[in-house]
Amino acid sequence: MCGPLISYFRDFSFHFQAKNIITMCYITDHILPGTMGKTFIMGADHPIDYKYVLSVLNEFKGISSVQLNDQKFPCEMTIQSNSPIAVKDVQQRINTFGFHALPKSYLLHF
Repeated sequence: MCGPLISYFRDFSFHFQAKNIITMCYITDHILPGTMGKTFIMGADHPIDYKYVLSVLNEFKGISSVQLNDQKFPCEMTIQSNSPIAVKDVQQRINTFGFHALPKSYLLHF
């Protein structure tokens, strides 16, 4: 008698977990619109390289601002957007210069 009830909760739990995994993948794989942005670590170490990367990112459709923190090594940049942008697209743009951009954190900062 309890078999169907246990099966129902097991299925509900599986679907709930699957939905959360899909949501978290979207959050970690995209730069979401708003002021929070996403911070990347970049391997460039010269101001000339920063200018090239910033010019390419400012031409990228959907990016509202790029804030550069070159006081640290590796260099950090925070990208804010007007629309969802895939992290993979940003990484491919920066790879055209021979640098790597890695998302600094997958956790949300409030």
